[in-house]
Amino acid sequence: MPVDRRVGTVSRTNTERLLELLYQEWRAQRAGEGEPLIIEESPRDGDRPNHLYVVWSEWGDLTPIERSRLIMQAYEKYRGRDLATSVTLAMGLTPDEARRINIQL
Repeated sequence: MPVDRRVGTVSRTNTERLLELLYQEWRAQRAGEGEPLIIEESPRDGDRPNHLYVVWSEWGDLTPIERSRLIMQAYEKYRGRDLATSVTLAMGLTPDEARRINIQL
């Protein structure tokens, strides 16, 4: 019997939908108005964020790597490759996960 290596992965259609929703959220810049909650942390002396956190209930079915990949794709689409290369951490969390690691909501 063949093994299906896609078990547990999210459909391409859902991934594309989440990517577009996240990109649109960045464009809208509606800080503090529900989900997804986007947190950009910058070094004290810099204007480029190096940590991105996206708190979103929609992450439920995605692995941490899939979440990070979507965040980076949406960020690069919004800000461009130059700013995206300064990001060292892109973490997608559900609200419960964010609370467990003390991310302020």
